[in-house]
Amino acid sequence: MAQTFDRKILRALQDNGVREIRAYEVVS
Repeated sequence: MAQTFDRKILRALQDNGVREIRAYEVVS
């Protein structure tokens, strides 16, 4: 349970990071 939960969090963080990078590239 804990591992799958951690994986979901890591996946969400990675997705957010990619979105932030793309948004930053668009702004710049």
